[in-house]
Formats: sequence, C-alpha cells, structure tokens
Amino acid sequence: MTIETNRSKGYLFAFLSTLAMSNVYIFSKSALNEISLPQFGFYWFATALVMLVAIMFYRGNSGEFKNITKQQYLKLAFIGVMETIVAGSFFMSINTIDNPAIVSFLGNMKPIFVITFGYFLLNEKYSGIEILGLLATLAGGVILGYKPNMTFQMLYDGGIIFILISMLVGTINMIFVRKNPIKVPSVIMSINRSFYLFMASVIFLFMSGESLSIPQSAMINVTLGSLLGPVLGSIASYAAIKNLEVGRMSLISTSKGIFVLIGAYFVFGKLPENIQLFGGFLTILGVVIITLSKKLKKKPKQ
Repeated sequence: MTIETNRSKGYLFAFLSTLAMSNVYIFSKSALNEISLPQFGFYWFATALVMLVAIMFYRGNSGEFKNITKQQYLKLAFIGVMETIVAGSFFMSINTIDNPAIVSFLGNMKPIFVITFGYFLLNEKYSGIEILGLLATLAGGVILGYKPNMTFQMLYDGGIIFILISMLVGTINMIFVRKNPIKVPSVIMSINRSFYLFMASVIFLFMSGESLSIPQSAMINVTLGSLLGPVLGSIASYAAIKNLEVGRMSLISTSKGIFVLIGAYFVFGKLPENIQLFGGFLTILGVVIITLSKKLKKKPKQ
C-alpha cells in the first residue's frame, strides 16, 4: 500500500473523527437540556464503557490486562483521574454555556496551553510564526469570552472557567502521557478513561440524590452521543494517527467548530453573535498558523 493511499485513509478517518466528536457537543447539550449533570454522566459513561468492553472482546484485547505492570496501573490511575477532571469540566461547560459552538471555538485555545507547557517542561522551541498563531488564538478566545467589567464570578457563571480548566488539565495529562508512554491498545486506554469517569459519575449521582429515571428522548441522545464520541470518535482518531501526520490531523480537527456551529443552528436555532463568530474563526486561524508553521519547520532544506 502506497504512502498516498495511507494518507487518503488517514484523511478519511480524521474527517470521521472530527465529525463524530462534533456531534458530541450537540447530543450532550440536547440531553443536558432534559436531565441533570449527575444523571447525564452516569448514563453517558456507562454506555461508553459497555460499548468499549464489547469492542475489546471482539478485538481479542482482553488478555492484554495480564501484561500490565503495577507501575503502569499507577500511571493509568493518574491518567484516569486527570481525564475525569478534563471530561467533567468539559461537560460542565456544555451544561452552562447556551451555545455549544462557543465551547467548541474556545477549545481551539488548547495550543496556548500546549505551547506554554511544552516550552517550560519539555524545552520545546517555537518560531515567530508559531507565536503569531498563538497570539491570534488567544485574541480569538478573549473575544469569545470577554464581557464588560469581567469578574471571576462571571467566568464561573458563564461556564468559561470550566472549559479553561478542561484545557489546562488536559494539557498536563497529555504531557504526562508523552513523557510516560504506556504500551497498551488504545481500546484499553479508552476503557480506563471511561471506567474512572463512570465511577466518578456514580459518586456524583449518589451525592446529588438524583433519580435514575430519565426521559426516553434523553436516553436516545445519551446513547447516540456516547457511541459517536468515546467509541467511534476515539477509534477513528487512532486509525487516523496511524495513517496521517499529527499536524495534518490537527489541521482537520479545527473544522470541528464549523460542524458544531451548523449543528447548533439546526438543532437549537442558535448562532453566536457576530463578534463571537469573528473570535471563533480567529481561534481556527491561529491553530492553522501554528500547524502549518510546524510543517515548515520540519520540511527538509533543499
């Protein structure tokens, strides 16, 4: 199979991953409009866990657990706890912010955290063009979240603080995984994530005293969203990484905000304000600049 064929497959899987993850914003927001966050978390991650375990047995990966060392289990535990904070904060932002497209656009600010931590913790160097992309992304994020006389309480009430926490902890977790790689199948990594999130959801549900009874329409949204996100989205992402450079994949993923924007309009009848649209597209432009500059840096000199 040629490099071009592999790359074509990679583009296809990257597009499918982006499309699947875009739908997470829509289905989760639809479900959260009907049920509480504790109820949502319980059913969302229970559904994901059941599906992922079924896939593990179908692929014959269940025997891999006996090869995991005690030290690796400790690393998996740390990753699971961090992922719980990341996903918990993300869904709290979805629950709080009216338009999920705003959450998606704000998520494009993650490269700011990646570059900052990469510089101080991994001694990574960045070009002037990458810094320009970072500033464009930061400007877009400020435009998206700015309110006159902004206070911390406004950040909390508006849900922006939750997406910032999700990106910050997600970046720390990504750097930990990069510096402490664990050689296990991706489905087991996904099961580890969903297991910790499900356990946290059970505790959250018990403490809240909420009922397990939810409307059928909410269950349909939870099931479809969980299938598209934690299951199909992660599998497609893994397949894309095997066939496509990370930079190209990151570039495609920036289109997620556009899909969420379209979905939010048709499902909820909502569009961001013009200034917010400008900020959102500025975050996309910043990520594109950062990604393309990395490709130029790696291109061999003629």
